Amino acid sequence: MLHLINEEAFKKMKQDVVLVNTSRGEVVHIPSLIKALETKKLWGVALDVFEGEKKYIFHDKSKEGFKEDPNLAKLATFEHVILSSHIAFYTDQAIDQITSKTLENYEGFIGKGELDKKAFII
Repeated sequence: MLHLINEEAFKKMKQDVVLVNTSRGEVVHIPSLIKALETKKLWGVALDVFEGEKKYIFHDKSKEGFKEDPNLAKLATFEHVILSSHIAFYTDQAIDQITSKTLENYEGFIGKGELDKKAFII
């Protein structure tokens, strides 16, 4: 799964593509991505995942940037690029659903509610 989206893949894409990656950071080769943006092959990029993301999760880098990672620093300079460091799911609706499902599963587990057989290995 390492670098499936690389320079060769970008060459095969149509012009003005928008790339969205919410799978794994290692799927996209960042130096190739930068080159595709510089040559205007891509119109925009939204990455909820990227290589080395763990050190950035829940850290706002919008002011200080990515000084320790030159590739991410360069990527962040492009106008049509969004980097969300694995928190794109973090909406009020998603948190409500996660909380509700967690409580339902707990109640099912302790016998005070219906047991969701998909949630437990029995």
